[in-house]
Amino acid sequence: MNITGADEAGGTGQQPTNRAAYEDYLAGVGYFQRHDKPGNIDLAIAALQRAVDTDPQFALGYARLAEVYTMKYRLNSDPELLKRAESNGRRAAELDHRLASSYVALGQIHELKGDQDLAIEEFQRAVSLDPRDPDAAAGIAVAYSNAGRNAEAEAAYLKAAALRPDDWKGYNDLGLFYDSTGRPREAVTQFNRAITLTPDNSWPYTNLALAYMDLDDPKMLGEAEAALKKAISINPTFGAYADLGFLYGEEHRFYESIEASEAALKLNKERDDIWENLADAHEWLGEHEKAEDARQNAIKLLERNLKVSPKNAQGQATLAALYAKEGFRDKALEHLQVSLALSPDNQYVLAQVADAYELVGRRKEAVQALEQAVAHGLSKTQLNEDPAIQAVLKDPSFRMPVL
Repeated sequence: MNITGADEAGGTGQQPTNRAAYEDYLAGVGYFQRHDKPGNIDLAIAALQRAVDTDPQFALGYARLAEVYTMKYRLNSDPELLKRAESNGRRAAELDHRLASSYVALGQIHELKGDQDLAIEEFQRAVSLDPRDPDAAAGIAVAYSNAGRNAEAEAAYLKAAALRPDDWKGYNDLGLFYDSTGRPREAVTQFNRAITLTPDNSWPYTNLALAYMDLDDPKMLGEAEAALKKAISINPTFGAYADLGFLYGEEHRFYESIEASEAALKLNKERDDIWENLADAHEWLGEHEKAEDARQNAIKLLERNLKVSPKNAQGQATLAALYAKEGFRDKALEHLQVSLALSPDNQYVLAQVADAYELVGRRKEAVQALEQAVAHGLSKTQLNEDPAIQAVLKDPSFRMPVL
């Protein structure tokens, strides 16, 4: 198992008094390192919960439990999971304020809530306590990226991968960063490194497909489809089916897109992005009632999630576009401005802002936002899927940026 020296020593000497608690802790960490495998996240939670139940003073156990709940929230979006993560993270910090893992857990929670400045503070505190903690480096990388500090983010991602060179997650995270910043070729390299380390892991295959899709090369879409089908053959996750739905949408294979999205929803109905993609596919086919039903589900989930994480820029931008599609002009513009204030350089935010501006009749601003989105890495193939943006692409004033 890839456990740092700090972990083995109980961080700052904070070891459980009961050997059974430590054995449960090690089992939980082991499950979490392969959280791509079905059921491992729940097994990690159960093992770590046993550890802290056996030894209620075990700070490191609470910190790791918080991190696992945070990951489950990323997948499930149930606000209760984030509450449990925060409760365990704060308990860890109360028990041992010198433990880096406590602040890694709290930083991850602030990041998910959209409080990037607070997240950076927590991760910096973790780094000051343990400069060689790869989780602290990875956490601060995410916070820097969300704050638009890409040079610092890249350095932190590279450090995190170097600190744990045999762990697939460091390369996977670095690949996601490269892809999100318009560098898909570099992302492909990192995802392939993750696959080499864990060939039975569906996650890097899923992410490799997204990078292929972002190469803006129609010939690579077949490679993307093959990677997603490989991921599904390993582990049929909602994420792989969802991304297959996005791929088919980009290729205008809308019936297949609907089928893939519905397969994703059978596994997880709590993801607004799947409902939104389903709505777009129905819209393209002229199935307006079905599109409306899917869009309403997306709106309900976003409204719920933004109550927990109001500083989530991507969520705010998505809700703005959905409100605009529903004809709620004032609500759309309100959430649009919030998203831009939070993350003015994020390609996804800018694309959704372009949608919202177009749908409320402000074409000039829509053109400007879409040009900025492409300049920040939005691929041409991603534009094919979006029904609302097609008129903007055809506007004589729109200029495709040269990257």
